[in-house]
Amino acid sequence: MRQKKARLHDLPTGGTAIALQGRQTDAIPGSAESSVIRGSARRGPTRGAGVEENEVKIKDIKGFTLIELLIVVAIIGIIAAIAIPGLLRARMSGNEASAVGSMRAIASGQAVYAGAAAQGGNAPTLQRMAVPCPGGQAPFLSADLTVAAPVLKSGYTIDMVAATGAGAGPNDCNAAATVLGFYATAVAANPGVTGNRGFAVNTVGTVWENITAGGGTAPTEAAMLAAPSATIRPIQ
Repeated sequence: MRQKKARLHDLPTGGTAIALQGRQTDAIPGSAESSVIRGSARRGPTRGAGVEENEVKIKDIKGFTLIELLIVVAIIGIIAAIAIPGLLRARMSGNEASAVGSMRAIASGQAVYAGAAAQGGNAPTLQRMAVPCPGGQAPFLSADLTVAAPVLKSGYTIDMVAATGAGAGPNDCNAAATVLGFYATAVAANPGVTGNRGFAVNTVGTVWENITAGGGTAPTEAAMLAAPSATIRPIQ
């Protein structure tokens, strides 16, 4: 009995339960040695199991690596490089369509003004077409084109003056002087960015385009009276 106790005390303090379990059969039931062996066997290597469990949990944590994030950023950059020019072209086309519409609106408004208010005369400025005849309520041109002279609309600067060499016309219904011809233009406010073509319309009512200078130059009055060219021509 004493020899067994000596051997028990000689075990290291961190001895394993396996060694103790191997000596359980030699201990006398009910003795102090038997109690120590049973207690040690029940405790077991709990600390080592906890460390292994924590290591497994750490290994299971998932996320994105730096290379994966860089790949995603590169893909987004490529898509943007492809899409942005297309969006700019679409916006430019919309601005040009708006400018052409403004030219046609001015020509139509001048036709109504000449027939209903000026006995054949034309308004010399855009702002003149904002004033209805006495007793009337509707102007001859919408407010977005008559708030100033010139006026900025959808990336284009729009203006109107009396045609070169146009004589004086009869006074209109508001006793204001008129002219016998007009010349309206629409040029890109930022050539090559807000538009690629310049536009103009005169008393004839045909809208012309100039595809040079990135939209910064409108067709001249002389060019509109001459034969169409490859760069300055009427819009079909």
